[in-house]
Amino acid sequence: MRRAPFIPACAAAAVLLLAGCNGTTRTSTDAGGRTVRPADPAFQAALKRYEQQRVTWHVMQKGETFYSLSQKYGVPVAAISVANPQLDPRKVSVGQKVAVPGFGPADVRPPVAPGPAPVASKPPPVKTRDRGRFCYPVAGTARDSKAPTPGVEFAVPAGATVVAAHAGRVVVATPDLGGLGPTVIIDHGNGLCTLYGRLADFAVKTEQKVGRGEAIGRASAVALVFRVYEGPVAREPAGYLNKK
Repeated sequence: MRRAPFIPACAAAAVLLLAGCNGTTRTSTDAGGRTVRPADPAFQAALKRYEQQRVTWHVMQKGETFYSLSQKYGVPVAAISVANPQLDPRKVSVGQKVAVPGFGPADVRPPVAPGPAPVASKPPPVKTRDRGRFCYPVAGTARDSKAPTPGVEFAVPAGATVVAAHAGRVVVATPDLGGLGPTVIIDHGNGLCTLYGRLADFAVKTEQKVGRGEAIGRASAVALVFRVYEGPVAREPAGYLNKK
């Protein structure tokens, strides 16, 4: 089967995801009856001007893993997994092509790179369910994701505040990753990361430290995607959200 080009698919997904959550989206209310605003119009305008990330196609060699690609290209291993949903990171074979999002190592970057991704204004704080190792990223109810990659989705009003499930360091804050639209990945240490996809916007930047429950962005009109990664492998989030 012929693989669709990475960049057009990402760009199309970003446009579709943002179409329902721009400045013309109606104001709605959350589960507590509070009014929530749509995504920051200034962020949306900057997003349209932002040059989409490129992708480096790497042909796997003997002894290489997603971990070694992460080291070589300076890209978080979880981001490589997200960009390759068709591959099992534990069973990658020699000769397979792996999409590495971003610009790759310094020596192969283009002469002119785009500036940093636009950052939206900080959304209002919100208290979410906190009964597990991680707190809920939004004030809503989780449901199993229909995607083949383990994860959960949250259907919340467009503009609802999204928070960090645990303290950590932002390693990805991009307008699109693997077709998930605006996405944030937070590194919590010991190889554990959380992903927040299909955002309307994000109010954090890479290398920024965030606290547990700190607002990081706003939800879009499409259900928020939440995943937990141990290294390159996505795990079922339920065990992290519901158990200490």
